[in-house]
Amino acid sequence: MLDDWVKKSFLFNGIGDNERTQLLSIVNPEYIEYKKGEYIYSPNKFDKKIGLVVRGECLIQKNRTIGDPIPLNALSVGDSFGVVAVFTGCEEFPTNILATKDCIIAYFSKENVVSLMNKNVAVSLNIIQFLASKVQFLNNKISSFSSDNVEQKVALYILNLYKDTQENTLKF
Repeated sequence: MLDDWVKKSFLFNGIGDNERTQLLSIVNPEYIEYKKGEYIYSPNKFDKKIGLVVRGECLIQKNRTIGDPIPLNALSVGDSFGVVAVFTGCEEFPTNILATKDCIIAYFSKENVVSLMNKNVAVSLNIIQFLASKVQFLNNKISSFSSDNVEQKVALYILNLYKDTQENTLKF
C-alpha cells in the first residue's frame, strides 16, 4: 500500500496505486531526513530537484533585506517545492524552506522527472498543469499590482479569494 504523500502529490495525481508503485520503483527517489528548525533549501543551498514532503511540515519563507523572513506558505505531507528549479538554469533559489517539524523529503532529480514523464503521460500532464497554475497565479498578482487604484486592487483581491474558496463570506 502506498503512503499518503504519494497519493497527495500533484506528480502522481490520477494514477492508480499499482502504477504509482511501479513508477516509484523505476526512479527510486532519494529520501532525506531533516530536524525541526533545519533549513532544507535556501537561496544558495539547494539542489535542482523536486522535493515532496513524505512526513512532517515545512515553511516557505522569503528573506527580506532587513528583519525577519516573511512566511509565504506551509507545506505538509504530499506538498512539493523546487519544481521550477528542475526545469530552469536558476543559480539561486527564491525562498527558504524550513522544517517546522521533523520531516522526510523525497527528492526527484531532473533525470527522475524526465523518466517519469516518458513512462507515463499523466505525469507529464500533471507537471504542465502544475506549472500552468503557477503562471496563472502570477498573472493574477500582476493584474492586482497593475490596477489603477486601491479600490480596484481590493476588488480583484476579493474576486480572487472568491474564485479560490467559493465562499460568499470573507473571514478576517
